[in-house]
Amino acid sequence: MDENIKRVDNRLDNYIKDSNENNIHDIRTAVRRLDASYRSLPKNMRRKNKISNYMTTSKRLFKINCQVRDYDIICKKLQKYSSEPIYTKLTGSLNRRRKTKLDRARKIALSLRDPAVPQVKESAIPPKKLEMRYNKVDYGE
Repeated sequence: MDENIKRVDNRLDNYIKDSNENNIHDIRTAVRRLDASYRSLPKNMRRKNKISNYMTTSKRLFKINCQVRDYDIICKKLQKYSSEPIYTKLTGSLNRRRKTKLDRARKIALSLRDPAVPQVKESAIPPKKLEMRYNKVDYGE
């Protein structure tokens, strides 16, 4: 868990500097890994305020970045029809929405950069509890 939090933290630096498609992809994959490790934690660890708040905020960032990525995909597909004015207007509208969502995502990313990043040490989790939790988690199979 601690390793995944550090990974998200490192990816946030790049994302805040430049929110291009690669950095959006990197932050999304880091948040997915973090979510998987979060779900494997025992309940008493998952319910701690710092960890819970961090996960809630990172999931909000993930959700907004999904929308930004969708706008990018749609705009790429519409570029094939760029000669027609209706598609030009539509692309412009999508780009404005993308910019708005990206501004909101950057604010959320900055809030994740808060100095109170939760730390979960491996030694704080009893191996028996972790094994029980791992066996209990449903991964959607």
